[in-house]
Formats: sequence, structure tokens, C-alpha cells
Amino acid sequence: MAPIDRGTAPDSRARERVVNDIEILYLRYPVHPNITEIRIGPGIERITRADDSYWVHGTSDGPLAGKMVEIPADNIAAVQWKLAPTPETPVD
Repeated sequence: MAPIDRGTAPDSRARERVVNDIEILYLRYPVHPNITEIRIGPGIERITRADDSYWVHGTSDGPLAGKMVEIPADNIAAVQWKLAPTPETPVD
């Protein structure tokens, strides 16, 4: 059995994967009976993290137009991130 080489660096492609944006917040406690997650889409432009809260930014034409809604971090069960696109690897 071959020894395990623990001194090698991780694959360089793995280091190029960078978190780009928050895509979905899964809520621990619903903010409304039918709302258990908040995701980017119609009416929601982006989600940001600041201090101990997540902020939902409304689009200019949706129900949250010009508004930001605070979601306390203790109400977040999980966060789904969108990864930045990886550069194409050259083919030898």
C-alpha cells in the first residue's frame, strides 16, 4: 500500500472557485406561513450580509421597491451561495 502524501497543495482549480453572491436563504422560522426561504428572483435584486443580519434588497419594480428588509442571522438555517464562474481550463 502506497503512503499518503500529505504535503501536496490542493488542486489549483479548487482554489479558483470563489463565492460570488448569496442565492438563497433558508429560514429557521418562517417570516410568513408560506415563506420558508428567500431567493434571488422576481422582486429581489440581491441579498447581502452585514454584521449579524442578512439584508434583502428589492428590485426597482417589485413589492420591495427601494427597500431593504433585515433578516436576523439567528433566523437563518442555511445559506446557498452562487459560485463565480471558473475560467476555462486549456486543453492540451
